[in-house]
Amino acid sequence: RIKRSEIAFSLVEVLELRARPEQSLEWMRHVRYATARLAMNVGGLTHLDLSQNCLKDDGASVLADELAENDTLETLRLRHNGVTSDGADRLSLALALNETLTGFDISGNNIGARGAFAFANALEKNATLTSFRAEW
Repeated sequence: RIKRSEIAFSLVEVLELRARPEQSLEWMRHVRYATARLAMNVGGLTHLDLSQNCLKDDGASVLADELAENDTLETLRLRHNGVTSDGADRLSLALALNETLTGFDISGNNIGARGAFAFANALEKNATLTSFRAEW
């Protein structure tokens, strides 16, 4: 039997989620739900914008685990989420494996030189990414 939430999710192609900083712990449950749905490729979600959600490195790691094997997502925006070089390391490994993402934006995060280097290595391996932004 299909639940209403599954029907709603199956119709979504673009998803933008925003949270206030004081919601960050509760918000992670919602992000985990979204990435779980993303992992199952339910509904063909193609654009995901999680900018300004205080994901930090833990949230980036959750997303990285799903992104590595996802085959529907085309663009991912993670602007201003408090991601550091640790989260960038995890995301870059996933980016190197992903074969459908064409746009990725990690701007406004403090990924530092180590994170930038990790993404540079990932970009050498990723043949589909045509837009990468990392302004800070």
